[in-house]
Amino acid sequence: MGIEEWWSDLSGFEQQWLIANNGDAIPDGIVASIVEAGGSVEIVGAEDEADDVPPGSYLTDEDVDWIEEVANAEGDEDLDEEDDDLDQDDDDGVDVDVALDDGEDADLGFDDDEDLDEEE
Repeated sequence: MGIEEWWSDLSGFEQQWLIANNGDAIPDGIVASIVEAGGSVEIVGAEDEADDVPPGSYLTDEDVDWIEEVANAEGDEDLDEEDDDLDQDDDDGVDVDVALDDGEDADLGFDDDEDLDEEE
């Protein structure tokens, strides 16, 4: 069974842990959830330590790649949502865009300079 078939059976916490720690050894509790959902893990023992991989339970390379794709897609969605938030006006209806070219001062429309400290 492929990861896309059992991924949704994991809790949100487990999914987020796997995304944040993609490729790392998996704690026993998450391993149990993966196996219960129909997935599998590879066990690396002390005798395999010569491969520069510490002993533990790991997802397959294909599963790690799949999680990376999911994480990248979620990152793109988060960026899209932030862009949508930036495109909307504030609740007060004021939309302020200020662009300065090199050497130009900004005129922000303050009529009363009494409260502003001027630079000498």
